[in-house]
Amino acid sequence: MIARRHLLVFALLSLTVFLLSAVPVFSQEEDKKKDKHLCPKCKSTGRIPNEFFEAHKELEKDVLFCSWCIETDKTAHGLPWFPCKRCRNKDLQAAAEAEFAKLVKVKLDWLKERKKIDEELKVKKPLLHMETKHFVWAWGIPRMKGPGNKIYKAHKLLHLYAKRMEDFHSTFQKVYQVKDKDNVNNKHYIYALESFRIARKACILYAKLAAQNGRTTRQGSPSVFVTWWDKSLMPSDEDFHRSMIHNVNHLLTAVYKNHWWLHECGIAYEGGSHWWEIYYYGKATSRCFLEADNQANWRSSKWQAIVKKAVLADKQPRLTDLLLKPGTSLDATEHVFAWSYMDFMMHMDAKKAMEFFLVIKQKKPFRDAFRQAFKMSIPKFEEEWKAFVIEKYSVQDEQPAIPRRLRFR
Repeated sequence: MIARRHLLVFALLSLTVFLLSAVPVFSQEEDKKKDKHLCPKCKSTGRIPNEFFEAHKELEKDVLFCSWCIETDKTAHGLPWFPCKRCRNKDLQAAAEAEFAKLVKVKLDWLKERKKIDEELKVKKPLLHMETKHFVWAWGIPRMKGPGNKIYKAHKLLHLYAKRMEDFHSTFQKVYQVKDKDNVNNKHYIYALESFRIARKACILYAKLAAQNGRTTRQGSPSVFVTWWDKSLMPSDEDFHRSMIHNVNHLLTAVYKNHWWLHECGIAYEGGSHWWEIYYYGKATSRCFLEADNQANWRSSKWQAIVKKAVLADKQPRLTDLLLKPGTSLDATEHVFAWSYMDFMMHMDAKKAMEFFLVIKQKKPFRDAFRQAFKMSIPKFEEEWKAFVIEKYSVQDEQPAIPRRLRFR
């Protein structure tokens, strides 16, 4: 009896083990049957990953549109995938093809619109076009020696500058405590061209201004900066980058709260842009001017030494006189003091400096701007500025003109 009971238990255990071990076998056989019905190319998703996209996705990750990608990638125009032509699931295949057609149309329509610029400017070599979150670019500079003495060809050079300007936009908003919702316009159009001849034509077409030097801004809406690589004035990547910072700062301040620009107040207009040049590079080489002869004594560095020596000797230009000068009328020395007044404002409170800009943009008297933003009269502000210069600036100018106390990055 006991032996029979042992035999029965053994038989039940053997059956259980057999059934459990058989389950994976049946499952594997079912999977194999399913696999036979999957498309071998796309696994019946209807979509094939785009190798071109994978190879360039790091470079293009923050880009909305890039003409180089759209034109170079003949298969998918830079999209992450393309439809599988042999997919066994016809419904998924049709859905993928319909979605792909819509996405491609958006890209090709954007490219067609941008290509009108090439036609209008009658360029010999097609321009590169790109759009990021805040900037739309038309680029004609074929190559430049960039950071680390590396040669950047047109496509990667455009990416370098597109990233730099988005980074500057982000830093600008962080420092001034501004958000996109505070601006009347958040797209800025930049035309960076190779030749003076093409740039001068672009100034008329897109900035609506005939600029003798081939560089100009149209501030507000639309927001436009036209420039070209003048190697006599901007021989290096750093020089060109400083010029870009200087002028894009004009664009960013012009769209804050209203469309008006700051040109009437040279301190705010030029001083503010110089502040950012020096923030990034420790010197300022860019300026907006109508006559070249008033820049004959330009010095690009050691600005705090110039200012402190003048204040100690009581030979600085008076604030009330400087406030009467628009941006394009400042002489070389006045640019230095315009920067210093802005440096003092930024030292006190960058957010209040932006409020100062806004009052001026509202076409209110300068005295109202100082009282509303800094709770000071103009004479009181000048007195406080002198004390700031004497305490903070160095006549040896051993440090960059923006001391490390103002490093926001």
